[in-house]
Amino acid sequence: MAVKCPSCGGKMAFNVPTQALKCGYCESDILIDDYYLSNEAEVSKDTYTVTVYGCPDCGAELSAPDDQTVAYCSYCGGESNLTMKQEEAVKPARIIPFKISKEDAAKTYENALKTRLYVPKELKEGEHLNAFRGIYIPYLSY
Repeated sequence: MAVKCPSCGGKMAFNVPTQALKCGYCESDILIDDYYLSNEAEVSKDTYTVTVYGCPDCGAELSAPDDQTVAYCSYCGGESNLTMKQEEAVKPARIIPFKISKEDAAKTYENALKTRLYVPKELKEGEHLNAFRGIYIPYLSY
């Protein structure tokens, strides 16, 4: 679900250290609760239109912003051009933000590998650490 900046219309991303949304263009910040209050009419809708992409490598269905044509597949790890279709999806009531940064996740990963026996050397190489990225896993609670 893409969040547009109220100042410039650019794409906002969640900033872990500040626990706020940050615009990648004008660098303005907005707290999550403030975003929900200022967009109450939009937030109260039960569904939204989402662009669903099919990964050509593994067939997984992924959602991504409309302007994104190349993406990373969280299922198979491949990066590829994506074919799209639009469909209605249940809109999340809330999104639980990340609490740890990429650097903290990398340190935890490295420390965990130090305590394990017979870890393949490929897992200890920097490529895996550079490939760390946060993903949101949708689920419904009742």
